[in-house]
Amino acid sequence: MRRSPSLRSEDSWQKDMEHTFWTAFGASLLAAFVTSTGIYVIRRFEKWGHKNTIYFICFAAGVLISVSFLHIIPKAFTMNAHAPFYLLAGYFGLHLFNLSLLWQPAS
Repeated sequence: MRRSPSLRSEDSWQKDMEHTFWTAFGASLLAAFVTSTGIYVIRRFEKWGHKNTIYFICFAAGVLISVSFLHIIPKAFTMNAHAPFYLLAGYFGLHLFNLSLLWQPAS
């Protein structure tokens, strides 16, 4: 019986799994190192950490939102032809809303 060319051999599958494992393991070690370094810095410079806590929170929230949008936007572009317009309108809408919150009339 002849195998289909689209079927991969067991050896090829095992090599791919091993490569995936080491990639995930390396990324996990890097994340553990960065987290440990951050904990050390905050503990070592506690006063500085308390003073800048709001900036850390804003940075973390921005990263989470940005990563989510970077994954969602390409899918949205394939689902709706008007998606780029909606994205741009939403961006400018939020920007104008933010400016209206910060706007103060001249004294």
